[in-house]
Amino acid sequence: MLAEFPTFPALRKTAFPTAQGISSLKQIPFPIQSRFMISTPSRPMKTLLLAAFTAVAGLLAIPAASAQDAAVLPIGKTFTFTVKRVVSSKSDSNGFTPSGVPIPTGIPKYKPGDKIKFTINPKGELQWPDRKLPVYGDYPLYIAYGKLATFEKPYPDIAHIYVNANLRPTKAEIYFYKKKSSGAVHTVFYELK
Repeated sequence: MLAEFPTFPALRKTAFPTAQGISSLKQIPFPIQSRFMISTPSRPMKTLLLAAFTAVAGLLAIPAASAQDAAVLPIGKTFTFTVKRVVSSKSDSNGFTPSGVPIPTGIPKYKPGDKIKFTINPKGELQWPDRKLPVYGDYPLYIAYGKLATFEKPYPDIAHIYVNANLRPTKAEIYFYKKKSSGAVHTVFYELK
């Protein structure tokens, strides 16, 4: 038996199997299962798609773009700060030791009262006698200097130079990290004013 579709001339007299004499199927304007059926994704698939979209959007906002547009200190600018506080800590399989850990080799050993002269070199990097770090980005209260983490150095050294509204440096914080082969991570923090 053939069903007729009166509203669509191209579909008239289209073969549509009916179930054992049920004539009500003749009134259905579309075949029950279309070859081009569009369905909405299931709830887990929606969650997965949303998570993937969010992850991709997050990767596009990596701070590399902000480093180019950062409000940086002018090239040739020099300033000197005095070390006010030193905190050396360690995190390993035994837990976290918040202070009193000896500073490991490879990290500068400044003492309270030491004066450190900083310069912004021709590449715009923050430079002082022991290190030089590129601009990472600017934030409401400070300009961050440091390299992006890599597989070889997952904990890069970081310096925060706090500035006032006129971009005059007012204070500095420097974080040095060293990962040992045992898995221990040493952190040395210096506060300078």
